[in-house]
Amino acid sequence: MELAAIYRSLSAQLTGRQREQAVKLHRGEKANGAALAGIGLLSRQNGEHLKLWQPEKEDPKKLLERCYHRTRRCMAEYLARSAEGEFGVVFDRMAKREGDHCALIAELLGTL
Repeated sequence: MELAAIYRSLSAQLTGRQREQAVKLHRGEKANGAALAGIGLLSRQNGEHLKLWQPEKEDPKKLLERCYHRTRRCMAEYLARSAEGEFGVVFDRMAKREGDHCALIAELLGTL
């Protein structure tokens, strides 16, 4: 959800195609968060209620650089969990989404 908050903040700062890309990243991270919450419910785990993190006003390039590395780590974690039986297919989809996000972040960084 931290990545989603960053992308929401960036979408307010950017315009045009860059804004559209930030919105797409935000939606993808919200979808991953919802999937993780769903997995928690399906596995009967009581999830913590997390307070939404508010990103600091920081240079968009620095934020995106941090997001890229965090997204890559998430992708690797989801990919590792994709071999799990019951929720593997969900983690596989999330890993692919994060891979798409890595490419989109790189593209967005290249246009700033």
